Amino acid sequence: MKITKTVLKQIIREEIQKLNEAQKMVLFEIPKAYKTQVFKVLSKLGFKSKKDFNLSGENGQNFIIAIRRDIQDEVLEAFIKNNIKVYGV
Repeated sequence: MKITKTVLKQIIREEIQKLNEAQKMVLFEIPKAYKTQVFKVLSKLGFKSKKDFNLSGENGQNFIIAIRRDIQDEVLEAFIKNNIKVYGV
């Protein structure tokens, strides 16, 4: 299979876009006991899943959530007001 110049450019652009999106997200580790509260707070603030935040995974007693960097302060403030324990990753 021959890769043309335009196909190669498109692949490179997609990879660069993925890297840029990864830099725009901040990871937080939150205990599983607060999972329902976290989603209620985020929906009350009007943020959408997959657009503003992503559930990255679960490990042990915690789950990891990725939040856009520009809404980080607003989200952390809401978590503190609702007594949700948040740890940076």
